[in-house]
Amino acid sequence: MPLTFGAATSDTASIVGTSFGATGQAGFIAGWFYPTTLTAGRYWCSMGANSATANYGVRVGSTTSTLQLSSATATTAGSWTATADSTVFPSGVTVNQWHFMAALVSIVTGPTIAWRVWLGTESIAPTPMTIVQNTAPAGALSTSVNQALGNHIASGGTAAFQGDIGMVTLIQCTSGVNAPLPIASAGTIATDEALLIEQSYVLPLWLGQHPGHYPRDGATAADWIIWANRHAATYVRQQLSATAATTIARTDGTSSGLTVSQREQPRLSDISANVRLPLVRR
Repeated sequence: MPLTFGAATSDTASIVGTSFGATGQAGFIAGWFYPTTLTAGRYWCSMGANSATANYGVRVGSTTSTLQLSSATATTAGSWTATADSTVFPSGVTVNQWHFMAALVSIVTGPTIAWRVWLGTESIAPTPMTIVQNTAPAGALSTSVNQALGNHIASGGTAAFQGDIGMVTLIQCTSGVNAPLPIASAGTIATDEALLIEQSYVLPLWLGQHPGHYPRDGATAADWIIWANRHAATYVRQQLSATAATTIARTDGTSSGLTVSQREQPRLSDISANVRLPLVRR
């Protein structure tokens, strides 16, 4: 079952993955989230989570019906607001409903950072959100092997998500046209690249299917991770050529781990499908 966060502000499910945040990298995170309370600043998830102020995170915006994005940059953390399509989601992000959220980030020294975010529900397919930059990022890029779900940092977080989080898929890699995240120029995300990722990852994952895009190259330069958040709390980490299962680290100030929810997400993904990759012909 999904995990319930928010009883303590330190609630976190975290993993140690590939170091993320370096120039030329791209990251993608997508899954099911059920907020029961929307408090500005509370985190849905964060990649390359160095600290509370240095991560590539998705959190509740100052207007709580929106999402706010951040960057792990040394001098000034970048800030962006993602607003749902008002025609499809007239109230934006709301409580007591399952949301499917997918976020894509592309990074290059400068720093130049690009984001794309999609929002969906059980019955509404993921739709691109409108992104506006609030604060320009400045300074050197920061990297970390820590990836946090439901908070801004892997251990010692203070901004826990309030609600349930189901299965989440994380992909991190070096950018490139033949990479798992096919982005030709790091720090940007072209319209056609966003559409390909939407069709290959966002929509299949929303439907409970395995992603449909497989790269020609980058077999050892990418991490595919599924946060199962179920029962034994294992995840599948895959570098396209190797697979391993590891226990998720849970932090909530007790020895029992996060609460297992009685609420189920709308659709489940087949974890075993992640290890059945087809041969790539050249």
